[in-house]
Order: sequence, then C-alpha cells, then structure tokens
Amino acid sequence: MSSDNCAPEPSMLRAIGTPFRWIKRKVFKERETGSSESPRTTPKPEPTSISQGKQFRLDQFRLVSVLGSGGYGKVLLSEHTPSKAYVALKFVEKSNMLENKEFFGHLKMEQRALRTVAHEKHPFLMNYHGCFQTPDHVIFCLEYCGGGDLWQRLRNGPMKEKDVRFYAACVTLGLQFLHEHGFTHRDLKKENILLDRRGFAKICDFGLCEYRPFAKSVMTFICGTRCYMAPELHKKQPYTRAVDWWAMGILIYEMIFGRAAFGGLNVKESIIYDNVTFPREAYASEAAWFIIRKLLTKNPEDRLGYGERGAEMVKNADFFLDIKWDQLLNRTFWNRVVFESAPDDVRNFDSKYTRRSVYFTAKRQIPESSQHIYRSFVDTLE
Repeated sequence: MSSDNCAPEPSMLRAIGTPFRWIKRKVFKERETGSSESPRTTPKPEPTSISQGKQFRLDQFRLVSVLGSGGYGKVLLSEHTPSKAYVALKFVEKSNMLENKEFFGHLKMEQRALRTVAHEKHPFLMNYHGCFQTPDHVIFCLEYCGGGDLWQRLRNGPMKEKDVRFYAACVTLGLQFLHEHGFTHRDLKKENILLDRRGFAKICDFGLCEYRPFAKSVMTFICGTRCYMAPELHKKQPYTRAVDWWAMGILIYEMIFGRAAFGGLNVKESIIYDNVTFPREAYASEAAWFIIRKLLTKNPEDRLGYGERGAEMVKNADFFLDIKWDQLLNRTFWNRVVFESAPDDVRNFDSKYTRRSVYFTAKRQIPESSQHIYRSFVDTLE
C-alpha cells in the first residue's frame, strides 16, 4: 500500500496538525548544564491521562470543527468538557473495516503502537488518550498539536540548518523509542511530523507501523509514500527498520534544500539507481552532506542507522554535535519558536473542511450481531 503521488494532500491524520498561524515568537536560552550523552530514550512519565481511568463517551466532548477527512473517516477538533482539554478525535467508520481486512489489521497495529507510546508519554511521539466507540464508529482520542506540520513549515521555503538539526533530533529520539519497542514506522514524511505549541516536533500517524522485535527482523508488505520509500521497498525486497532511516535522510534533505531528494519523471527509478545530488546554489555544511549521504545509502546494511544500535550511530553523527540529548529528551533544550493561538482557533485550517458540519452519519450502519468484531477498540488509560 503505497502512495502514487508525493504531492502533499490533506489526510485524516495530517489534519490533526493542520497549521495554526505562527503569531508570536519567543527566544529561549538553552540550558548549559547537563551531559550531551543520552543513556535514556524515555523521559519521566507526564501526569495522568485526561480519561482519569474512566471510559470516554461521545457526550463528554464538544465537537468544535472538522479538521480533515480521509478515506476511512474524519478528524475533529474537540473539547473534552470534564477536563477542558482540546483533543483531536479520529472517527473511523466500522463499515470500512468490514470491507477492508487489511485496513482492520493496520488499525489494530496503530492501536498497539499508540498504547505503547501512551504508556511512556514520549515527548516526540503523538500522545494517545484512549479509544471508544459508537454503534457505527471507532474513535481514537489523540493529542492535538497546535504548531502545524513540517509540510506547512516548508511552504515558507528551506529552513536554517540549526532548525533542521533541532527537528531532526526530535524525530531521531522518536524513532529510537519506536525501534527499541519493536515498531517500524514505515511512513515517515514531513506531513507526519507535527509541531506542538512549544515548537517541538512529534511523529504522528502510526497506521502503517509494523511490529518486529529485533533490528534485523525482516518485513515484506510493501507500503509507504513513494518519494520516501527506500530502494529495497521499491524493488519489493524484504526489508528491515532501516527503511525509517532512509526516510529520515529524505526528510533532512527536504528541510535543508526545500525540494525533493529524488525527482524526475520516474521517482522509483531515480531512488533505485541515482545517487543523491545537492543543489549548487544552496549552502549546507559538510556535516549535513555527510549525514544525508549516509542515510541515503542504497544498501541497507551500509546505511547509517542499520542494526541494533542504529539510533545511537545516527545521534553520534557530526551533524548533531551541538545537541544535548538528555536535555532535549526532557524538553529543556528548546527551539526558538513558540506557536501561540487560542486552542479552538481554526482560521488556518482548510476552509473546505472547517465549513462542514461537525455532525455526520456513517455511510453504512453496523448490525448488533457484528459489534463483537470491534470489542477490542476500547482503551481506558490510567
């Protein structure tokens, strides 16, 4: 299951982080204390989930605005009225799962990954508050990120290298957590990197995640977004979690140069056979060139990030020399930009969605006799 079009399109999960206007900037000084080493990959747990150990009900939410829609449902900005917290509710039609068993499996794996993330509340992965149901929908209650996504950020052009380094470091720690817990993301791209209100980057959309407990365990199901897929995926070969590090290389390239790493009339052929090239008119440090080349190595076994300690190898690259990993993990090593807006402000969301009514019905109702199929899609987090 791969995307045939690399042009950014609104998607159900991308809409969770559809960008707010960047209203105000604040400058923070990085704390100078602390080691640059990172023996831990998980910070101290944050406070209890908004569910407080109780099962969600739809009548506990005030539906504010439609943020986006996709092939399997809608995402709505919503207020959890007992806690006054704003969240993103992802509505998935149960009928779509009946019609597409493959999608049912992906949704189960997404739930498994979200549960793992929620247990630790990793700062660079989209948080999960729980899952509940109506007769016709499975509903995921997800963290709402007000800073937009990297796709929107790059509409303003290439980034300064220090900002690329910061965002890439956040993503690296997020990938390290996923990999250490057995998950390969398989759809890392700028649309799936959200920015929270403090400017930290978070990986979202675990719908194509796969679980393999060992770094060299292989997968065979071909999926992803075409211009981010590694050569072994395009060649339909067995692959490992090293495909995520290839996608990271593409992401860094796009942030620095503001363009796709591989283009032309046939992106697939270019990824398989062409070496990555750099625009002559653009500046990048030698450390940036090096990490991009190493991440975009065709042979996965020679690729930076391959193997059990792959994330540590990436973190030790000269490109990340200035990153204080422990401080970043604990969110005391900050970006320079904070995004400020009212929590229910949707002015910068696509008006073709926000104009729609927040009330909708499923295309097909599910009979009571089939409801048992969905009984596992209920999560109450302590």
